[in-house]
Amino acid sequence: MKIDYPDVAESILKNKTNLKIPVIGDSMSPVLRTGDTIYVEPVKTEELSIGDILVYKTQGNMVAHRLVRIFRNNEKCMFMTKGDTFLSVDSPLKESDIIGRVYAVGKPGMVLNLKKGIFSIFNRLSFLLSPLSSFLYNLRRQYKGFDAACDTGIRSNEEMFITALLKDEFSDEKLNSDMAVMLKDIVDLAGVYNMAYENGITQTLYTILKKLQDNNIIEFRTDAEKDFFNKLRRDYLYTAAKNTLLYSEFSRVVASLRNGKTDVIAMKGAVLAELVYQDIGMRSMSDVDLLIRKEDISKADAVLNSLGYNAVDPSPFDSIEDPNNYLTTRDYRSRNPMHPSFHIHWHMVNSSIPAPYSSRIDMNEIWEDAVLTEIAGIQIRTMSPHHFLIHLSEHAMRVTHSASRLIYLIDVAVLIKRYGNELDWYKTVQASKAYGLDIFVLNILKLTQLNTGIEIPGSKIKKCVNR
Repeated sequence: MKIDYPDVAESILKNKTNLKIPVIGDSMSPVLRTGDTIYVEPVKTEELSIGDILVYKTQGNMVAHRLVRIFRNNEKCMFMTKGDTFLSVDSPLKESDIIGRVYAVGKPGMVLNLKKGIFSIFNRLSFLLSPLSSFLYNLRRQYKGFDAACDTGIRSNEEMFITALLKDEFSDEKLNSDMAVMLKDIVDLAGVYNMAYENGITQTLYTILKKLQDNNIIEFRTDAEKDFFNKLRRDYLYTAAKNTLLYSEFSRVVASLRNGKTDVIAMKGAVLAELVYQDIGMRSMSDVDLLIRKEDISKADAVLNSLGYNAVDPSPFDSIEDPNNYLTTRDYRSRNPMHPSFHIHWHMVNSSIPAPYSSRIDMNEIWEDAVLTEIAGIQIRTMSPHHFLIHLSEHAMRVTHSASRLIYLIDVAVLIKRYGNELDWYKTVQASKAYGLDIFVLNILKLTQLNTGIEIPGSKIKKCVNR
């Protein structure tokens, strides 16, 4: 809930006096509503308690939200707030961000004292029931067409530690490194590692923490901390070694396909690791995905067979034109255990299950916009940045994945950061609408922004659903 007259409210800090301020918004309903007046008092941080309604400054505005968590580490303190009707917590606050504490609310014909009596009980109940308020108000906002937050409420310390590290890497908010340092001493680092491993991002955490360590921002002193950091480092080095072998075979297979007159577009992990992340230790790959033209399937099959690769899944060539055959890929494997499997696609959508929108995607457009680049020392095409973003969004949001792992969001954040102005947002919006994937792109962009803090043009996101 934003507060009018922020310059006047700032005087609370300077003059140490109470102040009345009119408010707008429903983020603290039913305790605070538009048209109410809040009475704010100066407060010392050591006097704050969970459940207090704080007034704080953020991005040139004043906001009144409820204090839900306090982090203390030596002489440093950080504070987490949340609107009672919002699903997600706010960005962490420093002590200097806090203007004061709400101690009373003026409503038509009465003033409610939140520090004592029945109204203090009402305020406390509103705090305890805020998860229900968040759910109900979120449904109301969705019904009215407002953007809904993509979070599920207050996160665990381990989740917040990972999010702080990601936001330190992808956003301009410098407070996140302070938050990470503070959380490091209170989180279960074994739990953080397991969470990162399950989400496929131990390599990303390693590079972020290594940078913070090299800049003397964070230290790993105890045996548990050193063991945690070394596990992340081990995963990073293992990924780099594995990808080195994978890229060697990638070059051999791609060269053979090209010699066999088969055009190839590299997809997903092979492009992400070297071209987008630009560090082959940061992005793990379990296989190699290559896109070919539909009419080149037989030629590609012959080349792969000659290299010792054979298809292991059903997708008979004689039924490719069958409208009931929704399969768009074949999995090729070698008897050599050092060789990766190759997934050969003839459509952008890997339809292991039927995908009704796949027929709307213009594959000729994908090929026309493809970019010639170099991966693993060999020239090869990749999708244009806007098509790659759409592809990653579809891949992440499909029913078999459901954006269930952070690696899907990190891939998108790294792509946006890597290409910058080269990413054509207009083409992204237009193509995603034409392909019936605008909702996929919208949801992934929102989730990516929420979890990484990466800057995404808000107007472009909204256009994704303006039909």
